[in-house]
Amino acid sequence: MKKPDHLERSITSRPIKLVPRPMTLVEWTADMKKWVEGCVVIGETYPFENDFPLLYLGEIRNMKEHGVFVGKSGTIYSGYHIENFEELSEEEV
Repeated sequence: MKKPDHLERSITSRPIKLVPRPMTLVEWTADMKKWVEGCVVIGETYPFENDFPLLYLGEIRNMKEHGVFVGKSGTIYSGYHIENFEELSEEEV
């Protein structure tokens, strides 16, 4: 009996998700920026799109891979996928 293809892949063949460290400033990833630009064209927006950079506080314990963020305005945003954000470099800060 042949295993399904997704079980044949080794762990190393999966793309590694880089997520920000808690208490760091973050911005959209490049892929997410492109996706958001497409959403704006059809009239959809995110509540924090003009509140960058965001401070990533950490992952929500009972919502794996979702985080809590604070915008530069002081507004708290929660429940967003952390893999859509990347840490800012020292030069960007």
